[in-house]
Formats: sequence, C-alpha cells, structure tokens
Amino acid sequence: MLPKELGFLKYLAHAKIPLNEYQFPDNKIANVQSQLEKVVQHNYFLHQSAREAYRAYVQGYAQLTMKHVFNVHDLDLIGVAKSFGFLHPPKVQLKIALKSKKTLHNTKNGFSEDNPYGEQQAEKPQQRQWSR
Repeated sequence: MLPKELGFLKYLAHAKIPLNEYQFPDNKIANVQSQLEKVVQHNYFLHQSAREAYRAYVQGYAQLTMKHVFNVHDLDLIGVAKSFGFLHPPKVQLKIALKSKKTLHNTKNGFSEDNPYGEQQAEKPQQRQWSR
C-alpha cells in the first residue's frame, strides 16, 4: 500500500476485517525488475496484456469513491507502470470529471468544450466570401 492509502485501513478495521502485516528480510527479496521489463518488452501478447491491466488499474483507481485516500492525481504512474513491467507509463484515457470547465477563449474558430467542432454561432454571421 502507498503511504497515502493507509487511511483505508481504518475503514477495514471498522468493517471488522482482520489484517496481518508481514515483514520480509531484504536478503529474501529478489530483484526481478529488469527481467520483468525485458520479458514484457519482447513478448507482444504479454505486453498487450500488461498494457490492458495497467489501463484497468489506473481507470479503476480513478473511479474509487474515497478520493481523500485514493486520488489518481497523487498516484505515482511511473512506479505503477514499473510494477506492470514497463519502462515508461503507457498513455491512458481517464473518464473523470474536471473540477473546472476549461474553454478556449478568444480563439479564431470559436472552439470550446461546448463547441468542440468550432461551428459558427447563429448570432455571428459568416464573414467569409466565396468567388469563382
């Protein structure tokens, strides 16, 4: 668990779910990170599976309801990607609500979140003229 996620333990304790913490000696932990990255990089199907698993993990993390504990913006994406065997995090499209509406003001074409295609508004007549 990440240090920020330790707040989740009080919810588990409240639900009376028993938890056990284990300590492992450093000499018993094998460093297999480079081998994992090499296998994921060279095996196409394993790479695709790891990519889908990474995407599902990040999207699932973003959809959790306890945002004060599980905030996707505080997540170390490089560390998570390494745990799936990637050197660099793959791109993931998140479907999360933004806190503020971002619009492009004063653009020539009028693009905004409400008008993503830059269509002309009814009150603004088209200024272009065509000739042959």
